[in-house]
Amino acid sequence: MVSYRKNRSYHSKYRSEPIKKASQYLLAVTNKEKDTIKNNLRSILTKLNHQDVLMIQSNKSLWEQLMLKSDYHLRRILCKKLFNLNESHLMDALSYSSGSANQLFSKTGIPDLTRAFQIGMLFGHPWQMLNKNTPDELSYSSFSEYYYHGVAKRINFKTLGNEKSNVKSITGYVITDPQKLFRQELTPVTGRWVTTFPEMDYFEFHLTSELLLDKQTLKKILSVFPEANDVVGTYIPFRPQHTALWIMTQKPGMESQYNRIKKELAEYRYKTAFLYTKS
Repeated sequence: MVSYRKNRSYHSKYRSEPIKKASQYLLAVTNKEKDTIKNNLRSILTKLNHQDVLMIQSNKSLWEQLMLKSDYHLRRILCKKLFNLNESHLMDALSYSSGSANQLFSKTGIPDLTRAFQIGMLFGHPWQMLNKNTPDELSYSSFSEYYYHGVAKRINFKTLGNEKSNVKSITGYVITDPQKLFRQELTPVTGRWVTTFPEMDYFEFHLTSELLLDKQTLKKILSVFPEANDVVGTYIPFRPQHTALWIMTQKPGMESQYNRIKKELAEYRYKTAFLYTKS
């Protein structure tokens, strides 16, 4: 049996390479290195898998610098990688043809407003950041894209768990009665079902205050998501006034891979608090 210490050492070594490459790319951009150097490092970043990108995102400062200093096409590619999205996911979610979906990462600037907002919801970042090279930071403070017609579904909390069977990739929601789960939330909150990871599915709430969840509240949350294994609170990039609450469900036969992601979230990700693990 491999010891925990050895597992920890392996994970630390495994995660160091993508973080190193992201740091090297940022340094090359900052120092205005030759285009060949920058393009080579950029190419390496575009070939990372979703776990690699998740490791980079664990470091809030590194991730936010990477997103701010990269062109918006690379931002989209990194977010596509982060959520393990493929072209068929994008074609379906954005009602794109095959050619148009491909152009999203090479040619397309700002699409029509509905799709621009859908891209923000789908890629989990402020919509302007994914559509403009110099986004307006005021767009970061709220999840305005979710409230635009056709982007997210309005729903009450009791039906969130059942909704997963209708999700083909990532779907956004406006939860109209969040105070039934979170007493401190007095207005509707947004959230997403994310089902594109091979290791897990999760529902992500976007909450406006610190997480103060007692055991009774946690049980109530899990009654809505009976298949869930873990409840995790963590940061949301570019939205310091909000906290994400992930309700995570392991996919069948993926225990070791799921545990690797859980380890990443628990031990390395910025401002994570494990609130509950089902026994």
